[in-house]
Amino acid sequence: MDHENFSVEDFCQDLSFWKWVKYEDTESKLFWEKWLEQNPDKKPEVERARKILQAIHVNQQAIDNNRLVQLWEDIESNIASSQKIRYLSRPAKRQFVFSRIAAIFVGFIIGFACLYVLTIFNRNEEMPVSQEVKMIERSNPAGSTSTITLPEGTKIRLNAVSTLIFPEEFSRETREISLTGEAFFEVTEDASRPFIINTGRFNTTVLGTSFNISAYPSSQKIKVAVVEGKVFVENKEGAGGKNSLTITPKEMAVFNKASGELNVHTFSYLKEIAWKDNIIHFENADMDEIIDKLAKWYGVTFVLHKRITSHRDYTATYDNKSLEEILEGLSFAFDFKFTIDDKVVTIN
Repeated sequence: MDHENFSVEDFCQDLSFWKWVKYEDTESKLFWEKWLEQNPDKKPEVERARKILQAIHVNQQAIDNNRLVQLWEDIESNIASSQKIRYLSRPAKRQFVFSRIAAIFVGFIIGFACLYVLTIFNRNEEMPVSQEVKMIERSNPAGSTSTITLPEGTKIRLNAVSTLIFPEEFSRETREISLTGEAFFEVTEDASRPFIINTGRFNTTVLGTSFNISAYPSSQKIKVAVVEGKVFVENKEGAGGKNSLTITPKEMAVFNKASGELNVHTFSYLKEIAWKDNIIHFENADMDEIIDKLAKWYGVTFVLHKRITSHRDYTATYDNKSLEEILEGLSFAFDFKFTIDDKVVTIN
């Protein structure tokens, strides 16, 4: 089939495409994801068709004869009221054996529903926007963390030097937010509205689960570590290769910003997530990593008057320790002296 020439309406009425969007059919998912990689220019039409299908809800229970007739009449009524869709005349005869053609009839219903919803989408695009969605921004400076509860119940632990942007009210189709920095999420389950975290060119999508995202601008990596549930991660600007993954508990997706590589690893809970419980953990860390984490955690600036070799791997865990206590241990391990003057740490 020549999918390259498909319009939005064609995608909506394609059975394989429908199964991919509405029922996450494995075979259809593999086909369409590969097809999109080969035809990136069709992504706008595909995304529009996906939104249309997501707005259609079809009852999968058995439909009796009277209900089929009623559905047909409802659809004809909706189509007749739309000036943008050509009216299709009703067949002269309705007396036929419904049980033998129910599947075909439901197929017609799906097709008409797609056309009807597409018309509604077009009308909405033509109407002026009466009110913009209000966006809320929450930011933490260095040395500060916070807990945010969204209106639908999702809880977010936002780390230091991090920013979260979200709408005052989510749409009916998705729950989409933006993150810069690091946060731990406990997402309220809602099968009809996926929760999407945008971190630049990298998206993380879930329905209900708990996981950690580290996406600091200063880091060359974006890391998504899953504690419970499943998480879908995607490089939105990928061209070929592995651009998306589904990860499960104890797995962490690591995206390299420079190379565009996306891989899966196991992870240490202490290293990646314990920060939300006010625990600092270093695991085979060099001095650069240590200074970066302490600067964010305590909101201080480091001034180095001595070059400290970074080849020494340092592993330690600190539970509610002061900066001075941590620096005492570090000074012994790396052989340096230090002073703390307000928010400035000097290394000699």
